[in-house]
Amino acid sequence: MSMNRLAQILLTALTGFALISNAQEPEKRAFYIDSTGKLYVSPSIPVHIYMGTKPDGSNAVLLRDNKGSTSLTWKGTGPQLMTHLDLYKGRKIRFELFADGLPPQSSISPKNQNVLVLKDAVIVRGSSIIELSATDLHAGVDKIFYSVNGAEYNLYTEPINLTDEGEYEVKVYSTDYLGNTEPVVSRKFIVDATPPQTEISFKGDKYEDIFSGRSELILTVSDRFGVESTKVMIDSSDKWTDYKQPIRTASLAEGYHTISWYSTDRAGNIEEVKNYRFFVDKTPPVVVEEIEGNSYMIGTRVFTSGRSRLKIMAVDNKAGVKEIYYSLNNKEFKLYEKPVMLADILGTVKLKTYAIDRVNNRSNSEANVQSFTMPTIDITGPELGHRFIGPKVIIRDTIWIGPSTQIELLATDRESGVNRIEYSLNQGQNSQYFEPFVLTDEGFYKLEFIGYDNVENVNVSGFAFAVDTQPPEIFWHFSMEPIGFEQVENQTLPVYQANVRIYLGESDNLTAVNTIKYSINGSKSQDYSSPITNLKTGVNELTIIATDALNNSRMETVRFVIK
Repeated sequence: MSMNRLAQILLTALTGFALISNAQEPEKRAFYIDSTGKLYVSPSIPVHIYMGTKPDGSNAVLLRDNKGSTSLTWKGTGPQLMTHLDLYKGRKIRFELFADGLPPQSSISPKNQNVLVLKDAVIVRGSSIIELSATDLHAGVDKIFYSVNGAEYNLYTEPINLTDEGEYEVKVYSTDYLGNTEPVVSRKFIVDATPPQTEISFKGDKYEDIFSGRSELILTVSDRFGVESTKVMIDSSDKWTDYKQPIRTASLAEGYHTISWYSTDRAGNIEEVKNYRFFVDKTPPVVVEEIEGNSYMIGTRVFTSGRSRLKIMAVDNKAGVKEIYYSLNNKEFKLYEKPVMLADILGTVKLKTYAIDRVNNRSNSEANVQSFTMPTIDITGPELGHRFIGPKVIIRDTIWIGPSTQIELLATDRESGVNRIEYSLNQGQNSQYFEPFVLTDEGFYKLEFIGYDNVENVNVSGFAFAVDTQPPEIFWHFSMEPIGFEQVENQTLPVYQANVRIYLGESDNLTAVNTIKYSINGSKSQDYSSPITNLKTGVNELTIIATDALNNSRMETVRFVIK
């Protein structure tokens, strides 16, 4: 038989595979020819071989083996060889094919990202891309099918996008060109779109956002599936370092600082950067002590009112003062709550103090030691008195003074000395007394005054009096009637005889002991004691002055003519 004839028989036989294969599943193929012409057959499907001379197999004859079987199968997977003995040529003619009964192998993998592989699931970031692939060593992969969370299987044409956070079960199987189908491959994915949460906590001394140099800042991170790393940076140094242990404020300078941090979980989710600004306070308070109020020194002696108190103050640079403690004469330290009365302590006092701020920085008590001698106790106010300088009269129970009478307020103190006097009139506003003063307004007065010594002990006194500012009324009388009138300098004056006498008198609303003085024509003033006579001829001018016992005076002028 010629080679062309044998090829025609073989091709006819192979073409019969597709036409009459006894496939048990519709999608199963008996054979497949790839692009290189390589033939693949399925070892699990029986094949019948026919021989004929026509390409369409219409006159083909079914061949049997030496046992009478008409079907042919291949055992195993791999290259197979069919031979034919050419009696004319005296050699065998070979026909090669490849038996393929193995299905493809599929793989499921996230695309280009960190994953966390657990025992029964794979943790991926949110909006993850899942890629499917398959390999087949022989006939080649034909199709890949997948199902998500039990849905119908779909042909895989593009990566699967898992957008929402949650759990997903992805099932996959592939088929090769012979219809070999792999068992379903299943993999559970957990989409973790939530970044870690890192919280800051504190250990040690803290007040608001202020820490002592003994405190620690602690970062605690939580994530459902685990944390990859936590990064920390201090004071915008642009140097991120791994957080491994609490940050101790002892390593930071006093002042303001900012800590920044973020964490990354094992799925690659990155937390937003968080910041915390704080102040490190390493300075203890400064303590100031003083003896409060009412002390005065005369020479080497110090006087106090007996109300003296030990006042202790403290100032702090930042956190503020929390507590102050004090010790007197090496006794037990006590909490300072209010000024301490010192009236019961005599002699030398040894004082120790210290203060604690709100982050427990403490000043050194041995550095705040003071010694002082208690002052002399003065608990008595000044002795007070008063006097009137100038005229005064007492009528019944009332003291009367005139507008020229000075009021003098007196105070003496035998211990710390007089500091000042304050007074008020008729319950009016207080005024400080400096020197004697007068009152020119008529009326009744009540004067109250307070004397202060140099340690603020006081004494109070007062008195009542009245001020008379009314001068006496003046009266004059001629012993005869005028004999006529003359016009002098546009003034009409009475005319009297030369032997006329003038009588003077006065009347006061308050006092009876008064004086009258007069002057004729500008002569020296003289006391009036008898009628005025011996007047000169012509125009005369009589000046009369009446004064009461309080120095209130009135002056009158009388003009007349003597002939």
